[in-house]
Amino acid sequence: MDNREIINETLVHLFHEIQKLEEEAIITEDFKDLTNNDMHIIEAVGLEGGNMSSIAAKLDITVGSLTTSMNSLVKKATPSGSAARRTAGSSTST
Repeated sequence: MDNREIINETLVHLFHEIQKLEEEAIITEDFKDLTNNDMHIIEAVGLEGGNMSSIAAKLDITVGSLTTSMNSLVKKATPSGSAARRTAGSSTST
């Protein structure tokens, strides 16, 4: 194995170890349904919010990828996914 392969293998191993530690630290029992990716999205939105372009830039991802991630978070936040959103907007008359 040459030096380049050794360095690559070491960096890959280190990356996986850091990712595992991050998951253990962030994903608690209260947030077991959220992924590391979800937590990064929430962190990037923060308290200030921002538009999709600025949030995507913070994460160094495309707006399309952010949209997909945001849609996933919305589904996780609603009890019945899209059905709950559809019925929440409808009114009932008495």
